[in-house]
Amino acid sequence: MGEFKRKAYFVGYIRLAEGRGMVGILSEVELLRWEGLDARVQEATPLRVAQITPGDGTILGGLPPYVEVAFNRHVDRDTLSHETFKLEGGEPSCPVRASSIDYDSGTRRARLVPDWNSMAGVIPTVYADFTVTLIGTDAGQGAITDPNKSPLDGDKTFSPGGNFTSWFRVVT
Repeated sequence: MGEFKRKAYFVGYIRLAEGRGMVGILSEVELLRWEGLDARVQEATPLRVAQITPGDGTILGGLPPYVEVAFNRHVDRDTLSHETFKLEGGEPSCPVRASSIDYDSGTRRARLVPDWNSMAGVIPTVYADFTVTLIGTDAGQGAITDPNKSPLDGDKTFSPGGNFTSWFRVVT
């Protein structure tokens, strides 16, 4: 492959037209390796949740030891807190205190370790639903941002801002 004369960018994939009319589809990762455009593509891609554990809608047979979120980009560690990374649930629904919230910049993963003892008497004997909320729109409590202070695109609208929510059920 030679140098490209024209480039057209699409969400998710990048369509490339080469000088001889040859067209190829490269994933974002392949393009980054091929052209070394990591910084420019990263800036154009909003901060998003790439994966969450437990997964959205998962039914578990017991209380999970942690809730872990993988991001598509690096997060400003100082913006991860009890106010921006929330876990709620039980009956009646109430906040679950976190014993810790950690961030691994190497894997771009944040982990909330719940203090399940704080939920005594709130988790029913049959099942309980829990909601994970990551704040992307600052409503006074702060928002999760990248190192450039661009907020999380939690609602996946391709623009910064919006909260991310996911739920799971615990059956006992």
